[in-house]
Amino acid sequence: MTHIRHIKSLPNALALALLMASTSVCANTDLNFEINVQGVQNPYQVAFIPFAGDATVSRIVLNDLQHTEIKTTSQNLPAQGSSSAHISQNLGIWQASGYQYVVVGHVAPMGGKVSINFEVIEVATGRVMQGRQTQMADNHQSAIRHASHVVSDKIYEIITGEMGDFSGKIAYVEETGNPKNKVSTLKVMDADGQNMRVLFSEQGSIFSPTWSPDGTRLAYAVQKPNGFPVIHVQSVAGGGSRVVTPFKGNNLGPSFSPDGSTLLFSGSHENNDPAIYQLHLASGQLKKLTHMTGAENSPSYTPDGRSFVFTADNGSRTPKLYRYNLYTGQIQSIGGNAANPRMSPDGQKIAFVSGRSLVIANTAGGSTNIGTTGLDESATFSPNSNRIIYSSYAGGRGQMTIRSLKTGQSFTLSTQGTVREPAWSGNNVR
Repeated sequence: MTHIRHIKSLPNALALALLMASTSVCANTDLNFEINVQGVQNPYQVAFIPFAGDATVSRIVLNDLQHTEIKTTSQNLPAQGSSSAHISQNLGIWQASGYQYVVVGHVAPMGGKVSINFEVIEVATGRVMQGRQTQMADNHQSAIRHASHVVSDKIYEIITGEMGDFSGKIAYVEETGNPKNKVSTLKVMDADGQNMRVLFSEQGSIFSPTWSPDGTRLAYAVQKPNGFPVIHVQSVAGGGSRVVTPFKGNNLGPSFSPDGSTLLFSGSHENNDPAIYQLHLASGQLKKLTHMTGAENSPSYTPDGRSFVFTADNGSRTPKLYRYNLYTGQIQSIGGNAANPRMSPDGQKIAFVSGRSLVIANTAGGSTNIGTTGLDESATFSPNSNRIIYSSYAGGRGQMTIRSLKTGQSFTLSTQGTVREPAWSGNNVR
């Protein structure tokens, strides 16, 4: 019911948000905690003691946490230890140091697996929050990396009460060559920019990769030279892709339903008139949903699956934001000039492009203008909706940026070639 309430408030909230978009600019500054415990000021909130018996997990977890709003360090700690018992022995020292939490743990082989054991200790009381935690992984690099991100998710959740967003994957398009003879490659990597692999490559263009809710499939549009763009669906585990829209026209902007059974897209195969269609993936049944004047593009399901947002020019040649109710068929205008809208997983935010500026609007009102990206692409949200990833173009090359919507902190992921349209999956995707 929470999502329904937010969606019903979209028209008024987004009208206000769009009015504010041109003047609200989020500063790219670090969040500085000033924690004062017994007169001691400490710029850090979390003390992370590298896990005993480990050379990999600690580095990954520490890197994850350092890219969040909970300030974390492993340097110049007042005491060491691998369990809550060690911390209890020096609890007075820790309480005087100004930290709020200490993370300790150890990693041990167990048959053909690895056991990651850790505790999050509240310094003020010495209690172990939510008890001792254990995460198992197969004893090979990829599985250990994934388990490390899951550990990061759990630590973040224990401290903040919100789920983390480290164990998802990021899909993106990388382009090489000149515009007339380019090769586009669909790649997938961990949310920290590591563990990259290639899923698909084609001469021409790849557009708008989007994840299925369970993270097992990607849908994306492919346009070969002198051809129409068609939508492919592919297993992330590997293997060939399947063309699901073999229609003579432009087939663009796929969006999976929350249950993964249907796909929305913009198609122009009927009278060269772009409209939003709903495709049932198992049966191939196709249904035309919109019949407006002009072009309708970029559908994005809301998290509850009851509606979707999209853009339409409605005969004006200027695309604006609309919402389509899948139960009633009613269409509502919800905002001003916009392109490529994307809903957040929590249903409370919409990312879109206004001109070449990236804007994040809150359904409850207010917005943030992220700035000019040099591309007409929107952002996608992390699994907990607290961060976004987007591509930009500057200095003759593209790059990907992950930005916190809570603090304004951002960092760039290194890639090759020109980068387009990154998309963040849900959590715990292998």
